[in-house]
Amino acid sequence: PLATTFASSLSLAPGMPLTQEWSIGTFHILNASQSPQQPLNPMPTRQQPDCQLPLAIVEWCQCESSAIFWSFFSHDVVSGVHKRADGMYIRKSRLRVEQEDALCDLWVLDGLSPLDRSRQWQATAFLMISGLLMNDSLGAIFKASEVQDSMVLWVFS
Repeated sequence: PLATTFASSLSLAPGMPLTQEWSIGTFHILNASQSPQQPLNPMPTRQQPDCQLPLAIVEWCQCESSAIFWSFFSHDVVSGVHKRADGMYIRKSRLRVEQEDALCDLWVLDGLSPLDRSRQWQATAFLMISGLLMNDSLGAIFKASEVQDSMVLWVFS
């Protein structure tokens, strides 16, 4: 099958309660033998104002392939960009999954150094993502992939 379903998991920091804003679900990635059909969209030149970003804690699991599987999606529309104080950009794209006829929010973290990526793959990643835990319609937090100098978080609504 083109898609494989996995269960996502959450790892909380010591002393942090599990609130109803956290939920566990499934996510889909293409077979690791598939190759990307198109490159990652360039960062938009118009930047959104800096904003206060809530903390999302997700257990990251390294994919068998580091490729991002664009053939899984019918379109990719960048809907927002945020710049953190440390220079990292967070880009949000809205995707429609062809096979599932469902929408997916794709969060792309640009500007990670190789050392940063290594550390985040080896331990629980602390992601500062705008609105992720505040939007009830998101419903679940899903696994990440690594592509070029970015990390990608998939959130199916």
